[in-house]
Amino acid sequence: MRSQRVRLLSLSMETGQPLAPASVEEQGSRTRDVIAIVADLARELYPQRARFINVRATSSIERDLGIDSLGRTELALRIERAFRVRLSAQTVAEAETVLDLAEALERAQPMAERVLPGARAAAILPAVPAATEARTLVEALEWHAARHPDRVHLTVLQDEVTSLSAQAWLWAIHNYRATFSASPNFGFEICLNKIADADVEGLDLSSLRMVANGAEPVSARTLWRFVERFGRYGFPATAMAPVYGLAECSVGLAFPPLGRPPLIDGVAEIATPQDAMALEIVACGQPLPGHEIRIVDDAGHECGDRREGRLEFRGPSTTAGYFRNDEKTRALFHDGWLDSGDRAYMAKGDVFVTGRVKDIIIRAGRHLYAHEIEQAVALVPGIRRGGVVAFGTSDRVSGTERIVVVAETLQTDPVSRASLQARIIEVTSDIAGTPADEVVLVPPRSVPKTSSGKIRRSAAKALYESGRMGSARPTVPLQYTRLMLLSASTQARRLARVFRETLYAAWWWTVLSVACLAGSLAVLIVPRLSWRWRVVRWIARAALAAMGVSVSTDGVERIPGRGAMLVFNHSSYVDALLLAAVLPGEPAIVAKRELAEQFIAGPLLRRLGIPFVERYDVTGSLQDAEALTELARKGRVLVFFPEGTFTRRAGLSGFYLGAFKVAAEDGLAILPGAIRGTRSMLRADQWFPRHLPLSIEIGEPIAPSGSGFESILRLRDAVRISMLARCGEPDLGELVKPEPPRSVAWEGHERRIHSTVSRSFRDSRQTTAAARV
Repeated sequence: MRSQRVRLLSLSMETGQPLAPASVEEQGSRTRDVIAIVADLARELYPQRARFINVRATSSIERDLGIDSLGRTELALRIERAFRVRLSAQTVAEAETVLDLAEALERAQPMAERVLPGARAAAILPAVPAATEARTLVEALEWHAARHPDRVHLTVLQDEVTSLSAQAWLWAIHNYRATFSASPNFGFEICLNKIADADVEGLDLSSLRMVANGAEPVSARTLWRFVERFGRYGFPATAMAPVYGLAECSVGLAFPPLGRPPLIDGVAEIATPQDAMALEIVACGQPLPGHEIRIVDDAGHECGDRREGRLEFRGPSTTAGYFRNDEKTRALFHDGWLDSGDRAYMAKGDVFVTGRVKDIIIRAGRHLYAHEIEQAVALVPGIRRGGVVAFGTSDRVSGTERIVVVAETLQTDPVSRASLQARIIEVTSDIAGTPADEVVLVPPRSVPKTSSGKIRRSAAKALYESGRMGSARPTVPLQYTRLMLLSASTQARRLARVFRETLYAAWWWTVLSVACLAGSLAVLIVPRLSWRWRVVRWIARAALAAMGVSVSTDGVERIPGRGAMLVFNHSSYVDALLLAAVLPGEPAIVAKRELAEQFIAGPLLRRLGIPFVERYDVTGSLQDAEALTELARKGRVLVFFPEGTFTRRAGLSGFYLGAFKVAAEDGLAILPGAIRGTRSMLRADQWFPRHLPLSIEIGEPIAPSGSGFESILRLRDAVRISMLARCGEPDLGELVKPEPPRSVAWEGHERRIHSTVSRSFRDSRQTTAAARV
């Protein structure tokens, strides 16, 4: 039996024939070399127990040695370098023991057989129209396959190309001229730390348009290091795209605009560009079309810009809930918004993720639940029940999170403690599928808890990161006293903040109601238009002052007394109050016709000389455009919101052409204006106002170059560029129009639209007027 076993172990893995004695010796030497490589890596991963690590050919890679998927990547790179071979992804992933890796070397391809740079480089094809109507990747591929059947639209790479090797990933991008790819943050760190310059000589990454960085917290340091190093190989800085998503939204939720380099916030108590201690937070993009993100405080009220809170979202990709678990589904949704469990803030339309509310550790893109690890470790003999805490801490070297397990024990003997640490690593690997990066054994009563005995993970993490975990603790009565005082202080501050914000909201609405009542009486009583506007302006300014709202203006002196047009971005109902307080003279602020039909608002607005426009009926729109042209010729300063309406989402929507048509026909210069702060103060569908400063900036006038259609478009585009530079919000681009009211009158309008447009295009004058719609 013994000789038979020797013969079985001495068979070739490729041919099945017995190996020559020299081959047997070579195989044994190879196994010893692999064991040495594995041992070196294991000791680097766990230096605190390095002298207890004993690697054998039968050692389990995960259970015995604690090498997880990220460690396997590094191990594969080291083996490939040492033996000048390439290991496939499947081989590395399925290897259970060290011997499995050693035997896999016989089937590995020599390094020289790697696809050489440019050997299979795809040809650079001419540009084709984009599948703008496609809503999914499958629809986009089907659209291109139907219209461009002569082109290759998708390449499926074989296992040997999609190896875990970061080097192979970069060369695949080079060889296939890839335009889009993605990786978790730790993947970029592997490229930075594990690839030598000699291994990427001749690499060309210039074909990339976007590389998504997501699935785990994004490191600003990783972004800049990757851009700096691989920029030498053609990697464009504008291709690096930090993104945000989660499984509850079919993975993708927020992406940055194509071609924009990463945006990074420096956050401190008062951060300056020179503040070396500022926390760097990466912008993870803007919500995908049809999706919305909001940040809410503890009371569920939406926060303004740069106010941290819980991130909630909604959209067509949002999950319907947990499978057959109505209770958890109800807890997941808040008034139609899904709670992400993350903390973040919004700024200029971008989402900045700051941390997590839920106790989840994200390692190498995988989500690990702290309470599951704690429950399993607490069952290890020698560990105190209720004295275990697990958390993730950022690892600047690997670019991902490290798993730290802190456990209380009475053991003081070094050998016993090392055995406990090894057992905890094994248990963590069984439960989470990845071992703990560090196990900290501390004396009893070292793990911080609440007064009710619950683990305080954030406090434990803070103690660990400050190096105070396991240090001498105060007496139990003193701990409880401090904890109660801290808890009471925190709760008092939170309640005080909620009370102040609620009180301010009530005061805000009270002031606005009084101002509206006083303004209405003044408009009805005062005989002259100029006097009415003077009173309204004074009341609006007094209301803003009573609300405690500071208003800053820039460029208001550029507004002429007559013969001009102002256009503003539309963000909130507060826009009207702000314009009434700031604009001089008797501005003709163009309003929607629905207001003219209201019992109270209609007469008051007409007394202020407000013109109305029809937003739904083509016939009415053409007539309104003619009326506005006539009003401009009388010298009134017209004020337009070219977006037509406003939404809760931050950003500048597309412009309708009516305002620019009127300006071009009458030769009116347009002064682009930017309103800032009103959206965050009172967002659409949100009736809880925030105490924030407001500002208005008026740009230099832009004169039309003619009255033709091309001139109208040039005027619109020039105004839009000026407003985007001032409004502090992203360019959404698409036109937004509210759903028309469903009524008998509107259905009659619908029936008349086709005939009206047909008549309009029969003569050139009506064709020109149609652009106003």
